[in-house]
Amino acid sequence: MTAVVASMPVRTSNSLSTSSSGVSATMGTATTTTTTSTSTSSSRLSGSSHSPSPSGRGMILRLPNQPTLIETGSMSFLVSDAPTDDLLPSYAAEFKAHNVIHVVRVCESTYSTKRMEDLGFSVHNFEYKDGGNPPEELLAQWMQLVTSVFGTGHQSSTIAVHCVAGLGRAPVLVAVALIEYGMAPSEAVSFIRSRRTGAINNKQLDYLLSYKPHFVKSKCCIM
Repeated sequence: MTAVVASMPVRTSNSLSTSSSGVSATMGTATTTTTTSTSTSSSRLSGSSHSPSPSGRGMILRLPNQPTLIETGSMSFLVSDAPTDDLLPSYAAEFKAHNVIHVVRVCESTYSTKRMEDLGFSVHNFEYKDGGNPPEELLAQWMQLVTSVFGTGHQSSTIAVHCVAGLGRAPVLVAVALIEYGMAPSEAVSFIRSRRTGAINNKQLDYLLSYKPHFVKSKCCIM
């Protein structure tokens, strides 16, 4: 059954260029940031492999692969690889630093859901086959979550999305959300790839370029 959700503004530019590695774009008015080891955040102190725990109890390890923050308009997504129980405090620190409330898992479980929930996050299991396209029912659930968080047009929190490496299934869901709210498929792919290197393989690219938005009833124009 097709879900119908409300519209919200998405700000981006219409500048688009192509390259040998695929489509790429410069999004002049979209606001994006990518977490790096040079961040001044207390959870990512430069030159140190440990950082203070947000609770003040002990130390937490720096993540070997930093998550990528993707923002445009009122939408904010944090794309990462799969957390593990050993590094759960480190992921929790990153999530909290970006005001994450909802954690979306699109791969097999690699950590305790209860532990993640005990740390203050709502975990959503939207797993689908690696290398496959997300099924319609899963997309309906995903878009319902996206609209419930960002549908007011005002950014209130960030949705964390992860698969195994954070390069395939998770970026695909983010791209679908961008397309549903008015971004052209090629721009959505370029927008994500320019911020998370290696994201979206050729098979996934073909799926996204042919994707037709159908969950959002009406859209504002892309600015």
